[in-house]
Formats: sequence, structure tokens, C-alpha cells
Amino acid sequence: MTGELFLGYSVDNTVTADVLLLFPIAIVIAFLVTFLTFRSVAGVLTPSIRALSSVAVTLGPMAVADTPLTIMSAVLPILLIAMGRPDSIHIFSRYRVEILKGSVKREAIMQMMKSMIQPVMMTSLTTAGGLVLSPSQA
Repeated sequence: MTGELFLGYSVDNTVTADVLLLFPIAIVIAFLVTFLTFRSVAGVLTPSIRALSSVAVTLGPMAVADTPLTIMSAVLPILLIAMGRPDSIHIFSRYRVEILKGSVKREAIMQMMKSMIQPVMMTSLTTAGGLVLSPSQA
């Protein structure tokens, strides 16, 4: 069996199998890393909710519109899990530092936001720019 039709069929099956295997593995690894880092339920849930909601917001409309899974869209959930967590982890870490300094919750949140807004904006903008300007998008 050869030809473009067979190649397309084969790639579609492989992509689907990869997503079904790698997405749960990515979630488990992400949960383990954040648990080992923060050792608290809040430390795991804070970055996880953001990352998983970004996957739902991205793939949900694709499913509703019955958009077929391509190689690029198949990689998207794993990318969102990997790239959606670091900012949340940095923000939550800074919040914990402020709490350990003795700040009350509201003061800790304000101080954390003041110190983290520039770095988080820069990492988000450079990541978005890199994805938009990536030559592999052609």
C-alpha cells in the first residue's frame, strides 16, 4: 500500500494514537513536577487549571466545528500543557514568597502582581511572537 491516500490515512491514525498516549503522560508529568515543587494541592491546581482550561478553550471549539485533527493541532494540547504552566508556577512561587515574608493575602497578591507583571508579559509576548513568526507555520 502506497500513495498519498494511504500516507494521509496512516498519518491521521498515528497522530490520533500519539495524542491519546502523550496527552495523559504530559498531564501526569506536569502534576508530578508541580506537586514535587510545591507539595500542596493549591500548588498543583493553580497551574493545572490554567493549562487545562487553555486546552479546553482551544480544542472545544475545534470539536464543536468538527475540525479534523492535523499534525499541528495534535501537538497543540501538549504544547499548551508545557507552555501554559511556567507563568502560573512563577506567579504562585512569588505569592508563596510574599506570604512567607509575613504579608497578608491581599498585600501578597498586590506585591506579587507588581513584581511579576513585566516578566510574565515579556515571556508571553515572546512566546506568542515566536509561534506567530515560526517558519514551520507555512
